[in-house]
Amino acid sequence: VFRGVAFEFRWRDPAHRRVWDFGFCAGSIVATFAQGITLGALLQGIEVQARAYAGGWWDWLTPFSLLTGASLVAGYALLGARLTLNGPDNRWSVSIFGRNLTGEHYEPLSVYQPLGAALGLNNSIFPGSTANRIQASEPRTFGASATFRF
Repeated sequence: VFRGVAFEFRWRDPAHRRVWDFGFCAGSIVATFAQGITLGALLQGIEVQARAYAGGWWDWLTPFSLLTGASLVAGYALLGARLTLNGPDNRWSVSIFGRNLTGEHYEPLSVYQPLGAALGLNNSIFPGSTANRIQASEPRTFGASATFRF
């Protein structure tokens, strides 16, 4: 919730833009860390009885789940990173950035679509077949940019 509020008020309250930027960044990190802790607890295993959580208040909080949370934050940071320096009057800025910093290559992906005909997604060459979707990775990219507002 705080990320959404910070994102909205960043543009509505220019006098406190740095505060809202920090709030957006902190909210993103906390949300990612919480996702990682949840993933770590599920991977490690949680106690379930009658299809409901049966563990104690802090059973999900283990060194493994904390490490998974920190790893997810680091992993998201490797997907794309940007560092920007703004001038004191916000009229100029200089940025360096990187995308796909791990250089990971993603293979094409074929998706089965059971509702393909209803949604009009079928392949026109072979009627009745599912449509293929390809997800290609972008190459490892580094760059810099400079902006000046007149």
